[in-house]
Amino acid sequence: MIAPKMNDSPTTPRWPGRRTEAAALLLILLVAAAFRLYQLDSIPPGFTHDEAGHGHDAVAILQGARPIYETVGYGREPLYDYVVAWLMPIFGQNFLALRLTSVLAGLLLIVVAHFWIRRAFDVPIALTTSAFLAVSFWAISTSRQALRSALLPVLFTIVIYFMWQALRPYKRQLLPSLSPVVARWGNYALAGLFIGLAFYTYMAARVLPGVFVLLWLYLLIFHRSLWKENWPGIIAMVALGVAVAWPMFSYLMANPGTEQRLVQLSGPIDRLLAGDPGDILRNALSALGMFTFGGDTLWLYNVPGEPILNWALSSVFYIGLFVAIRRFRKIEYALAIFWLLIGIVPSLLTGVVASNLRSIAAQPVVYLFVAIGLVESVRFFDRVIDSHTLRSIPLVLLAILVTVFTYHDYFDAWGQAHDVRVAYNATLREVAGYLDRNRQVQSDVAVSSIYPNRFHDPYSMDMLLHRKDLTLRWFTGSFVDMNGAPHASLVFPQTVMGTGCGVVTQTVQCASGVTGTTSVFTNSLSPVAPAVAATPPSPAATLPNYSVNVVVEAIAPIDPLFVDLFNRHAEKIDSIELRPDDFNPRFDVYRFDATAALSDALKSSSVPTLTLDFDHAFALIGYEVRTPRVKPGATVEVITYWRINALVDRELVLFTHALSGDANQPVLAQQDSLDVPSYYWLPGDAFAQVHRFVIPADAKPGVYPLEVGAYTREQPDQRLLIYDSAGSVVGDHVLIGSVTVTSP
Repeated sequence: MIAPKMNDSPTTPRWPGRRTEAAALLLILLVAAAFRLYQLDSIPPGFTHDEAGHGHDAVAILQGARPIYETVGYGREPLYDYVVAWLMPIFGQNFLALRLTSVLAGLLLIVVAHFWIRRAFDVPIALTTSAFLAVSFWAISTSRQALRSALLPVLFTIVIYFMWQALRPYKRQLLPSLSPVVARWGNYALAGLFIGLAFYTYMAARVLPGVFVLLWLYLLIFHRSLWKENWPGIIAMVALGVAVAWPMFSYLMANPGTEQRLVQLSGPIDRLLAGDPGDILRNALSALGMFTFGGDTLWLYNVPGEPILNWALSSVFYIGLFVAIRRFRKIEYALAIFWLLIGIVPSLLTGVVASNLRSIAAQPVVYLFVAIGLVESVRFFDRVIDSHTLRSIPLVLLAILVTVFTYHDYFDAWGQAHDVRVAYNATLREVAGYLDRNRQVQSDVAVSSIYPNRFHDPYSMDMLLHRKDLTLRWFTGSFVDMNGAPHASLVFPQTVMGTGCGVVTQTVQCASGVTGTTSVFTNSLSPVAPAVAATPPSPAATLPNYSVNVVVEAIAPIDPLFVDLFNRHAEKIDSIELRPDDFNPRFDVYRFDATAALSDALKSSSVPTLTLDFDHAFALIGYEVRTPRVKPGATVEVITYWRINALVDRELVLFTHALSGDANQPVLAQQDSLDVPSYYWLPGDAFAQVHRFVIPADAKPGVYPLEVGAYTREQPDQRLLIYDSAGSVVGDHVLIGSVTVTSP
């Protein structure tokens, strides 16, 4: 086998010299770092749930977890979480550790791209590419988001670097004592290793081996002698990459459905395979315009509709693309074209929505084409301006203009936009800041939020909150979601329960089955008894015991059913006004006497005279049917009160059903929801859950029993069992009364 010819890039000019190049690259990196670090703690103005999921999993890795694939956030690759975990001992277990990981990835991308481009093309093109990677909106935004996609462009550029070293060796090898053959295979091995690592970053990496398939075919057609020397290495490189990533792929095959995001994106492809290419064609046309006409429409990643390149940069981008096509016989230009085409394939399949994220692998090469167009345009005027310095002035001026416009677009326009503050949940960031600043806030805090569930606001708060002495509870005071479903609850933290709450050691018998309209139990005892008036408290007992704090966001206020109760036992200590145009413009902070509030609530409720222990985790301690008589089409309101007995590691759901008495369709109307997420329950706490549901307009007048029960989200068809004080199973639901449907 003939050893490959050792060469410098044949087009590398003498200008600029190495010192000038080094100084210019250093200046570019300083500017890039400034853009990526400036106001990093406040822009983006909050923290998304996707970002928070990365933080949670990074902490788990620090604590010993070793995931091969992450199941949080619809499923995702884990390498970013490992890198964050490695950096957390330096930066801390907070959101800045994640953001700084992306910053470092963005800076490293500039360095790696520069060294590959200077070898494959020349120094002016490398410096120009680095400059636009440093100051362009797209590159800056992806370097400040705490998302796994930030690692993909830098890892793939490293792949390209080592593959190029194998294909077109540079005369100054890192290990000059190695033979050319050993050096070539060593570079292919390193490239394969980084292909495998890239698979662990982001789903879009899975199309990138297509770059090397096209390159392999290209060499076969246009450079047969080079193909003969390198075809086994290219195949081995890709094979090694797949082998490195095989544990993850094996896991995904063994756990179908884990990768939920892929299922969400597969619709257009499925329709294409079924013979309908319409969606793919529409998506491809919209995505092709992302460079110059209409870009990503999501505020999360872009000023909606703004193209990646402005009119000036897009013009030279197409000049650069034209130059590359004309020089297609040169390997470096062909490789750049293949990289661009394959890099934007995910957006061609799914459309312009989220294209700034899904096409991130193409980011370096997009600015490479901009640089080629600019540098070649300047060289075109060599006959007029015979001075390297003067010819560089247009490049410098354009870089300055791009810098100024990027600063405005990112920090002034995007960073301050109403929709960005909504998308990044800026209010929660302000709540965390308030809790950190105000040390008088007590250790037990309840937060009312529209996203109280496990993977949402609690995960974000873990990364945003610096204080570690707080114990947080989560609930939704009141909110109607996008599907029109009402949510309402109230939590009573660290309540010490006693016989005054009506819980005594007796038993209840209940059984499944529908026997008629008036009763759903084949062997029924009344599971509840009317509340008995409590003995008036002594004067000393009336002093409030504000043992906890409650934070109530404007978007999730205390439900009207609990407003009077809450106001009697809470004292507002602060009201924080945010921007008036915010989706969630204010939050209030209260001191709360939870024990007295619960006791007061149960005075007007029916309380059990029997033990109603659900799966040894929580117990029903009271209920109130707020609408005992309704007309067809009206809403039923039921409050149930619960005491938490044990920690729970499952997502529970509570239900209230109005039963029809018809064995074929036993449920007339219902609501299944739990607005005090079970993952954050603490033994001793209590909570109230409100269920609201509409009686069908065609319901017949009559008395309809009401039953309550619980199940887990993972097993919705299997209800939790109910135990008596002796530990015996007595059923899986409880009859709490009835609602009377009157004539219309």
